[in-house]
Amino acid sequence: MKLKDFQIKEILEKYNVGNFKSKILVYNEWNTAYHIKTTQGDFLLKILNFQNEKELLKEIVIMNRIKNKIPCSFPILSSANKFYIKYEDSIVLIKQFIKGKPILRGEKLSNNNLVNLGRYYAIIHQTNNISHLPKKDLYSYLKKFFNKITKSSKEYKIAKSTFNLLNEQKFKPLQFPKGLIHADLHTENILVNKNKIVAILDFEDSHIGSFIYDLGICILDTCWRNNGLSQDRIKNFIRGYEQVRKLTPNEKENLINSAILAGLYTMHFSIIRNGINNKKNIDYYVIKRFLRLLAECR
Repeated sequence: MKLKDFQIKEILEKYNVGNFKSKILVYNEWNTAYHIKTTQGDFLLKILNFQNEKELLKEIVIMNRIKNKIPCSFPILSSANKFYIKYEDSIVLIKQFIKGKPILRGEKLSNNNLVNLGRYYAIIHQTNNISHLPKKDLYSYLKKFFNKITKSSKEYKIAKSTFNLLNEQKFKPLQFPKGLIHADLHTENILVNKNKIVAILDFEDSHIGSFIYDLGICILDTCWRNNGLSQDRIKNFIRGYEQVRKLTPNEKENLINSAILAGLYTMHFSIIRNGINNKKNIDYYVIKRFLRLLAECR
């Protein structure tokens, strides 16, 4: 949903953030966001294209638990003392604008930031008082998802090969420690400014699940170097993580398997966006890494 100037002015009237001066479209994909300049400063206006109110409130509860522990972007209260407003049937919220850019390619994240990212992951995983949050097993979810798609499709055959490999490797998701996971913490959701992580974004997919799923997402995205996973980068990430939480032996043994499962998880999002038998589902750089890793482990 793109907005005209008069629409942004109407939204700003619901907040105490000053008068509108200018706007820049930041992105318009799963959600839409504008960098807004007002007489009181810089703000991020975000329109939720898919997330509903229940999911947003869950995300706000999670962020409220961790906002003093890791850098994140928290919604500003409206004049009605709410974290969001409804505008033309869409959910809209405003945050303080944080100067920074997503890395986009995880291998560009510095080693120091990789250590810090590991620590932030562990802080999220150590969050308490979350029993009311939804529980989800991504392994079971992905099996159900791929069992519903066309069996002759390339995507289904990749999924079948993945599950066969994980079964051979005796990957048993129910045996891993569980708690709060981000479930979408790739480098597009990390803002960096002056070589420092300044914000962790988008907790909308967070739920109670196995920590190893988060580890796999990060390893596949950030620990790749040239044509394969870098053991040195994995060690840096885990070094930061274990400053807060120690991995179990079972988790350490399954880090590569978790990266493979993370690749399948990424491909499932591409299918949701592009449909079955779409070349884009295979061409995304993270999925190419996943397929290379899958081939090497067969």
